[in-house]
Amino acid sequence: PVMPFLDSLKENTIRGNLYVPVVGGNTATTEYEFLTGDSMAFLPSDSVAYQQFIQTENPSLPTTLKESGYRTLAMHPYGEKGWNRDQVYPLLGFDEMFFLNDFKHQAKIRKYVSDHSVYQEMIDLFEQKKAEERLFYFTVTMQNHGGYSTPLGNFRPSVSVVSPDDGYDLTTMEIYLSLMRESDSALKSLIKYFNEIDEKTIILFFGDHQPHDYAIRSLLEQNGYGFTKEEMDQNRRIVPYVLWANYPIEEQEELDISANFLSSLLMETAGLEQSPYGYFLSNLRKTIPVMTPNYYSDHNQRYGYAEASKEHKLLFNEYEMLQYNRLFETARRVDRLFYPAKPKIGLGKE
Repeated sequence: PVMPFLDSLKENTIRGNLYVPVVGGNTATTEYEFLTGDSMAFLPSDSVAYQQFIQTENPSLPTTLKESGYRTLAMHPYGEKGWNRDQVYPLLGFDEMFFLNDFKHQAKIRKYVSDHSVYQEMIDLFEQKKAEERLFYFTVTMQNHGGYSTPLGNFRPSVSVVSPDDGYDLTTMEIYLSLMRESDSALKSLIKYFNEIDEKTIILFFGDHQPHDYAIRSLLEQNGYGFTKEEMDQNRRIVPYVLWANYPIEEQEELDISANFLSSLLMETAGLEQSPYGYFLSNLRKTIPVMTPNYYSDHNQRYGYAEASKEHKLLFNEYEMLQYNRLFETARRVDRLFYPAKPKIGLGKE
């Protein structure tokens, strides 16, 4: 297995496939869906909300968590200007930002800060906090960023791929899969640390998007997948997610959802008060757990939006109106819909 530790997580774990709005890049778009609960299904194709739409204070997951007493931190071991993050994160409610120049731990794999280094930075901040303080980290790693064509001096693939077809160049795939294995090792160390502390902690680990076709084309072709089928395009929007807690939670497997619903799942699991918008998303997820820009899914099959039932169209219409008011109608935003009415403390000391 490429990620044996992640695959082994069962106890106090919720896991499944996460459907994301992008393939091969545009990490900020998956970030946007997760942090806000908005869906790219209602925005122009290939638009990037961080660069085009978020220009004023925007109630989101960090905003909601601050209402419950959390200190909210955004961490990304790269330049702060990427996708306008240094401008957008404060508007989304983050108290503090940590970019590459703020990291004390900067050991690299290839030319990017390793996941191990990023997680050590998180642990350091945790150990420096006050005993009663609650932290929320939103951490976007860089270790596995493309490209994957050439191994650098400080990294050699640890995964070998054998193909019966000599026509495939497997170097790119071996590099990509080896980076995933490095991520698995780093995640193991992070969970080991928090599994040994008393303070209740949740770690939500998820991918932002699959790599460009060139990185995994040979893998897909060898397994019989083509690149022109509609189903293949749909499956390219799937990444794994795992929600783990260091205390008892209701365990679930094969819980497939899309990124716009992931923060409401996190809040539910943590026992924290959501905004009315968050509760709307939690309820919608019971009927429609997956929404991507091109299709949606109930618990039975996938549909194009044009073939949605009357019931589903009404739900989508309500969702789109709420999202429009939250994102665009800043002067007429109905704030009570996007902030929790009665903040509730969920996690804390045993």
